[in-house]
Amino acid sequence: MDSKKIIHIIQAFNKLLDDKLSLYAIPFEFDKISDIMRKENLKIEINESRTFYQIEELNRVHQRMKEANTIEEAAEWYLKEKELLAENAGSETTDLKQEPGLFEYKEGRIIGFLSKRRENERLIWNLTEGYMLKERNSSNK
Repeated sequence: MDSKKIIHIIQAFNKLLDDKLSLYAIPFEFDKISDIMRKENLKIEINESRTFYQIEELNRVHQRMKEANTIEEAAEWYLKEKELLAENAGSETTDLKQEPGLFEYKEGRIIGFLSKRRENERLIWNLTEGYMLKERNSSNK
């Protein structure tokens, strides 16, 4: 595939992440991008962008909660996280940080790192899942 087209697609996706872009415009722009991707037979993958605390112990507990295998285990880590937040109340370091959304091209596919906490990124995530489902269904026919 032509590298100029890939760069154009990545730039278009990254423009969708702009908070100033209307939520109503995102689906229309996404359709344009997905048409190009379909023609070029490009695959896309979405991963959650990293969330973290600046306090190392709090960050470690937060990561373990996210990686928990059972609801009970996650609940245990959630309570520990709440305790640590209460201990450090009022400090700016207790704010949960989120890496900004980003799209890149790697290993023959477009990879997006998005947050479900941000409205426009959540919308792009949902549109992408719909696109992937549609592509999977059409390839199974």
